[in-house]
Amino acid sequence: NSFAMDIPISAPSRGFETIDLNVGGFVQPRFTHIPDDPAAATSGTIGFSVRRVRLENIVSFKAQQGVDLTTKISLEIMPEARLVDAYIDAGMHSLFNIRFGQQKSGSNRSLMISDKRTLFPERGALQELVPRREMGLTVHGMTDSGLVAYSLGVFNGEGTNRLANVNRKMMGVGRVVLSPIGSPGTTTELMNPSEPTTVSLGYAFHINQVGPEGQQEGTYGHNAEAFVHWKWMT
Repeated sequence: NSFAMDIPISAPSRGFETIDLNVGGFVQPRFTHIPDDPAAATSGTIGFSVRRVRLENIVSFKAQQGVDLTTKISLEIMPEARLVDAYIDAGMHSLFNIRFGQQKSGSNRSLMISDKRTLFPERGALQELVPRREMGLTVHGMTDSGLVAYSLGVFNGEGTNRLANVNRKMMGVGRVVLSPIGSPGTTTELMNPSEPTTVSLGYAFHINQVGPEGQQEGTYGHNAEAFVHWKWMT
């Protein structure tokens, strides 16, 4: 559930034309049943649980002229308290925007989908192999028609909620998506059957170095993606 409020500015001669405030969050409860595994000598589980509880605060400042600003802060309070997103986004044009702070790295399509809009309760195992939320800066945008979308980012490469760049090496992440039919469809996997047919193809990469000086290890990742939506099929 979420709450949104539009706040018009009464003096339109300068400054921001509107301020949009969106305060909300979501809860993901579940029932879990894992049978016993005698061969592995492990006991199963059965019962109710909560996968995550998240609070979100998004404020968008729409300028009459110049740069639009968006700030987002999201906190996860279950299963453990931690900061999730904390960034400011400056929008100059649909083709050129700058985002600074802790954010999704853009390393693959599944990551870019919000936890409340994924097609399945859990993401694929790919998420354990690529960088996720990182501290850094991203340049991103798309054409007005949605034909091409891109993002290029530079990050510490130390992981979520790690403010210091321990090994003094930067991580690079890039992604490009071509959507010859429909829009990129990156914002959701829960598409209505009445929505237009969508076909998008993309590629993402990341390069990073981890470990202390003299013991560093390079990581290079390549990720191809394909997304198709047609009537009842996604």
